Amino acid sequence: EFGFLNQPEILYDRTNIIPIQSEHNNLYSSREDFNFEEASHLLMRTTIGPTLEEINTAVDMGLEATLDRLFDKLEAPMPPGDWVYHAGPPNFSDLNSTQKDSIRDEWENRILLMGIWWVDLMKYSEMNISEMMVLFWHDHFATSAETVKFTPSMFIQNKLFRQYATGNFKDLVKSINYDPAMLFWLDNDKNYYINENNNTINENYSRELLELFTMGEGNYTQQDIVETARALTGIDSDGMYSIFSPIRHDHGLKNILGTIGNHNPEDVIDIIFEHQATSRFICEKLYKWFVYEHPDDEIVNQMVDILIDNNFEIEPVLRSLLSSEHFYDENFRGSKYKSPVWYSVGTFRQLYLDYPLEHEFIIWYSYPLGEQLFFPPDVSGWDGYRSWINTYTLPYRKLFVNQVVDGYEGLLPEWSDVIQFAEKFNSTNPEILLQEMMDYLFVIMPSEQTQLILLQELLDGTDINEWTLYAEGAEQRLKDVIKHMMRLEEFQLR
Repeated sequence: EFGFLNQPEILYDRTNIIPIQSEHNNLYSSREDFNFEEASHLLMRTTIGPTLEEINTAVDMGLEATLDRLFDKLEAPMPPGDWVYHAGPPNFSDLNSTQKDSIRDEWENRILLMGIWWVDLMKYSEMNISEMMVLFWHDHFATSAETVKFTPSMFIQNKLFRQYATGNFKDLVKSINYDPAMLFWLDNDKNYYINENNNTINENYSRELLELFTMGEGNYTQQDIVETARALTGIDSDGMYSIFSPIRHDHGLKNILGTIGNHNPEDVIDIIFEHQATSRFICEKLYKWFVYEHPDDEIVNQMVDILIDNNFEIEPVLRSLLSSEHFYDENFRGSKYKSPVWYSVGTFRQLYLDYPLEHEFIIWYSYPLGEQLFFPPDVSGWDGYRSWINTYTLPYRKLFVNQVVDGYEGLLPEWSDVIQFAEKFNSTNPEILLQEMMDYLFVIMPSEQTQLILLQELLDGTDINEWTLYAEGAEQRLKDVIKHMMRLEEFQLR
């Protein structure tokens, strides 16, 4: 049984939680040691399911060279199909019901292909931070294909996140103003002003721009939302391309955050970024994404300074954070829960599994595990952290583990390479084998009692000095041990 189910207070009690604190509060104090544990910690936070070879390569290269590799600029991936370049959606009022249903079915199939495409990019990614950052921006600028059904628009947004993965935050927000998916998602394509008698000032996007995308609650007023909406009038899109139409823009004076002028969409972002609250807001989110749910104020303040000093470039902030003593503090090991995407894709990567239909299997499981790519629950994104583990999702994690190892009819074969997996470690001694597998799969160790149970399960009554990986029944015992390990609470953490 899942150990979690017998300890509900660990999972669900949100009260009286004492945040982890670090004695290292200087972001400019760089890490000197970089052993297997540190390399694993870095890659577990910046990539999805780092393999044993990737961790050992990082150790051999050292911290600085590993960061260089993580921040290498990658070429844009091939799209999931030529349909991403198709013309904008048709006018549904010109179509009959059969034609409409056919187009909707096609779009639904294409968003499934988009999910498979993205899973493939994560699964076969190089040692690079890009996929974690694309996930970060997808969660930050949460846009759902439930509303944006024209799939090329969702592809264009994902492409934009890749372009600015660790690039300039301010430029990214300016681009989001014109993003076809975002325009449709938050109704800014309906925000226009022709004259006093012909206008529709829609505040949906301006509200979320201030609250969720840049400044955070408490740093603006309702009037700022209205004035920002006026400044954002006149942008429209056909689902592929967006334009600014001056004749649909409100050219009157607007007072946004105390700055008065005939502001346009570019001016809005310039004004927002003049306020330090914007830099602090994104730095806190980056800290929570890479370090811990409860930001350290001193560290975040230093991140803010670096962001502003570097004209809102994200990479210098992350480089400083990921090379700091603060980041490698042992207190933060295992302080983050594996998201469903990290959990599922990462498991396939770390077990070296490679099956024809594995991507479909991962997409299929994304709903019960609680994180469907391109389908965030709302504009605020996923709650994350402790919400990933609950009485509904946890049994599905157990089922996922069983089917990954034992196979699942029609999608996955039974794992046949478990002996080859074990041979990557010291496979002559069962105690050492078990310890090395735990070092690889866990960032914090199970209790001594749990480790003893795992060893006994591996030995199955065999004398420790007579045990061999190639004995009759050893393969099945090894599978059972690995399934047991992946059901432990420690495996849910990174």
